[in-house]
Amino acid sequence: MLAVTCPFHRVPAHRLPTNRLPTRRASRRGALPSLGAGALLIALAAAASAPAAAATFSNGAVSTSNPWNVTSDVVADDFVMTSASVLTGATVYLSDSYGMDNWVADGSPLTYFLFADDGGAPLSAGMVSGEAQNISLSDSGVSHHFGEVQAVSFTFETGFAAAANVTYWLGIHAADSYAAGGTVLWMNAAGLNGAASHVSSGSNVSTGAWSSLSVDRAMSVTADAAAAVPLPAAAPMLAAAAAALGFAGRRRRARKGSGRREA
Repeated sequence: MLAVTCPFHRVPAHRLPTNRLPTRRASRRGALPSLGAGALLIALAAAASAPAAAATFSNGAVSTSNPWNVTSDVVADDFVMTSASVLTGATVYLSDSYGMDNWVADGSPLTYFLFADDGGAPLSAGMVSGEAQNISLSDSGVSHHFGEVQAVSFTFETGFAAAANVTYWLGIHAADSYAAGGTVLWMNAAGLNGAASHVSSGSNVSTGAWSSLSVDRAMSVTADAAAAVPLPAAAPMLAAAAAALGFAGRRRRARKGSGRREA
């Protein structure tokens, strides 16, 4: 009769090398601290580099006294962002004798300017300008003798990187030329926030010929927080997590080496 030997019984279970299973268990125990430290490191890094909320600057409430015509001139007002931000757009408060709805229907030409500060006035050299994008109107709830003052919101052609606590200027021109004839008025703000708004007569914006208007313009600037950087307070935690990760790795390698020597 042909004898059949079951392969599972060639080596009795009680004669198996006993150092194998403990070595595997030690390896698994060593992996757990490593995984925990790695997860902690990833979580802390994500928390440390989380971006701040979007920032907004506002000049406050709208007033109907002393508005200024921005169809023949460029008018600018200053602002300061409290955190490093990428400026994405603005809202200005305008009124038009022809009606702002008609202004939009006619193509709503609106040019914006971003200036550095020159001792309390816009610095024309190095200015950034572009055509306002995605213009939208909403009622401000404030009435002028021209009619309802409109909050005119728009986005910039490209983002503008603004440093924290540095003065910049936003200027607008609401016409396709500088010839007198249109009457789009930029309302002023109820109070004075920083330097007063300035006007550049006609197309003199490039020459730096500015005059103070003694009041602020009603506006707000919207921005996304600048690229996140690790928080200084999180640095010690990140270092501790990295050290734990390295220590767990050394323990795991030491246990593996011990298992090989015993085998």
